[in-house]
Amino acid sequence: MLSYTTDVVVLDGPCSPGLRPAYITGESLTDSVVAPPLIALIDQGHLAAQRLGTHRRLKLVDVLADTQQAKSKQSAAPDELVSLSEELGLYDH
Repeated sequence: MLSYTTDVVVLDGPCSPGLRPAYITGESLTDSVVAPPLIALIDQGHLAAQRLGTHRRLKLVDVLADTQQAKSKQSAAPDELVSLSEELGLYDH
């Protein structure tokens, strides 16, 4: 999963408050994500994208859903580590 900043650069400039664009560019995400892993996720089909020449456009809803899924996994990880440590007898109370 990817990790994104809360700022999303919109395609075709700023939009009105409360409105979100349908697509963002892969380039705008590379400010917060390293490009090769992002491209790999797109090429593997994990993130849907439209190709326009050498550029990729991603659906904002897909990016936001992936972001939420990554945050959920990240927040569950410490609890999982504690649980595994308890099972192995490594966690002192």
